[in-house]
Amino acid sequence: MSVQSKIKLWKGEKHSKWINNLFDEYTTFIINSKKTSQTKMWEIKSLTYFFEYLESNNYKKITLETIYNYMSYMNKNFSLRTIYNRNQCLKYFLNWLYNKKKITFDGEMIYFKLKRPVSSNIISYYTNEEISKILNSISIKNKTGKRNLAIISLFAYLGIRRDDVRTLRFENIDWDNDLIKFHQNKTNILTILPIPKEVKFALLDYIKNARPNVKNNFIFIKNDGSLYGTEYLSVITNRIIENSGINIKSRKYGCHVFRHSLATNLLNEHININVVSKILGHENSDTTKNTYIAYNKQILMLLPLEVPEWK
Repeated sequence: MSVQSKIKLWKGEKHSKWINNLFDEYTTFIINSKKTSQTKMWEIKSLTYFFEYLESNNYKKITLETIYNYMSYMNKNFSLRTIYNRNQCLKYFLNWLYNKKKITFDGEMIYFKLKRPVSSNIISYYTNEEISKILNSISIKNKTGKRNLAIISLFAYLGIRRDDVRTLRFENIDWDNDLIKFHQNKTNILTILPIPKEVKFALLDYIKNARPNVKNNFIFIKNDGSLYGTEYLSVITNRIIENSGINIKSRKYGCHVFRHSLATNLLNEHININVVSKILGHENSDTTKNTYIAYNKQILMLLPLEVPEWK
């Protein structure tokens, strides 16, 4: 997705006027900068996460307390790598606000020196049995439950990223051939996946019996027709996992853990790495190898070196 497409998507949703004005002004500043398109996209995307947090918590302005609350929220919900990336972009944004005399503090005051986190050697993932327990814990007796099951099913069975699920459109679904076709927001790679019956039934149940009766091309929408915020999907997913009864002690969880779990479980079942790579929508299998084989604790345990006998 291009920088302009990301901005257009944001503008297609309903936001508070003060947030929209700030977004317009800052994105104009970024677009006119000499940064690469990839960097511009990264900064704008990170900014939308922060603005969605402001919106969902009904903030009316940006203060020191607002920033500290956002930092606390991220510390509870995201990996060190994600926190670092978003704080880096927020630091740039705060510096810009300060230079424009819109706030009385800058990013240097909040983030004196951001340290890039060292990548974890072992990823968190959940077994097929645990994934099934999470899915079965979702009650579909009401509209919220039907929506949640449709969303979590897309995560669990297909490994689709959070933002791709959030922006999924009706035109992306080929009901006749049971296929989902979409360009990934992160990489713009065209991904074509078969729709398992579990996902198909969950989607149809939500669309027919729970989706707001609003004319809109997006599948998952609020009652007013606007899209859910990215962080909102994380909130409902975390709540579902926490209430499912599975053991989450010392393990990461969230929307992306379903993607890790799908890939790891497929590899544990000896599915060809190239097949797994296509399911995940990776451009080549090296990305899959580096992420899901090198860090797979169970596979690594099968490859220990013998300790030489001491003579």
